[in-house]
Amino acid sequence: MRSHEKSSNVAPVIVGVDGSLAALAAVDVAVREAALRGRPLRLIHAFAWPYPQSSPDPTTPGPAMDELRGLAERVLAVAWGRAHAACPELSVDGEIVTGGATAVLRDCSRTAPLVVLGDRGLGGFSGLLVGSVAVQLVAHAACPVLVARGTADPAAPVLLGVDG
Repeated sequence: MRSHEKSSNVAPVIVGVDGSLAALAAVDVAVREAALRGRPLRLIHAFAWPYPQSSPDPTTPGPAMDELRGLAERVLAVAWGRAHAACPELSVDGEIVTGGATAVLRDCSRTAPLVVLGDRGLGGFSGLLVGSVAVQLVAHAACPVLVARGTADPAAPVLLGVDG
């Protein structure tokens, strides 16, 4: 993935991207959060081979793997372009990480100040059966998780829930 000046020794805000409109909205929110915190932004795309029973080595190139990897690169490129357009001075980089989205983002949460993701990605109906990435991550992340849902209204009040 193309990178734009990585900041040294400063943990980036993480945003999960999967090519969905919800993920692109999450990029918008993550850009604002990274800029407010004075942090770089890292785009993460989890990449899992769709046919686990065949267990190919993801580092070994082949026609199908090359095509899937190319799609993953395009997902990152679109998200990087959106982040860069929103805040050109922000340090933004991206990474394709082998594994399921929940596990990958949970691992990233160990060193991140914040993980941002959209409220619904490309999981479809099967995602409802297993539990969404957002639900799983909110329950198991090691840092705060911001789930971007819909379009923010800057004039709307902020709601804070307190369990007392």
